[in-house]
Amino acid sequence: TVVNRNGKGKYYDGLEVFIRQNGGIVWRFEDYWEQLEGVEPLQLYYRRDGHFNESGNAYYAGYLEARLTN
Repeated sequence: TVVNRNGKGKYYDGLEVFIRQNGGIVWRFEDYWEQLEGVEPLQLYYRRDGHFNESGNAYYAGYLEARLTN
């Protein structure tokens, strides 16, 4: 489901803790999209399978570009 894909699922909480405890860095796309005005997160996903749609992939590419160039 979309809830499991956007970082709000229990799996992601445990994974984030594990990565941080082992000295890793965590980037959260959710933090990025909260800053976007006029974009409803559910608009970034296909309705049936929970994967990013074309708009979601474009936003995610922008997010990665911003993270990797800073």
